[in-house]
Amino acid sequence: MGIEDIIDNAVSAAKKAIGDITHNEHAGDFLDGVGETAKNVSDSVEQFAGDAAENVKHFAGDAQEKATGLIGDVQEKATEFAGVAQEKATEFAGVAQEKATGLIGDVQEKATGLVGQLKGDAADTEDAAAATVDEAAATVDDAATKVEDAAAKAADEA
Repeated sequence: MGIEDIIDNAVSAAKKAIGDITHNEHAGDFLDGVGETAKNVSDSVEQFAGDAAENVKHFAGDAQEKATGLIGDVQEKATEFAGVAQEKATEFAGVAQEKATGLIGDVQEKATGLVGQLKGDAADTEDAAAATVDEAAATVDDAATKVEDAAAKAADEA
């Protein structure tokens, strides 16, 4: 049963009730116009609902399109950021390695000078100095390895 049938049934029932009350079967005829108006309102409501549904579909399509564009923009920015981060990490690794190499050279140079000064000293003083140089070189090597590992890790994380 559609809305128009419901309206027709309600109008007929109201007309019958008015006719029974007034004892005039035509007393409720004015309700025919009311019923037609109700049907027109029903048609307008259906049209409005259809238009609203169409607008919702259109809005959803636009929203999905904009979301897709936004996702693309975010992915592009993330890729760009990753590239810049990798460049910075590579640059940092290069600078760190350069400084470590310079430090190793300085330590070796100083150690060599120290060894030269101690050659004239007693044999046990020379042995102690050589041990100190070896420890310093091992520490520098450990430091260089740590710097290289950190640089590699930074490059991997970028």
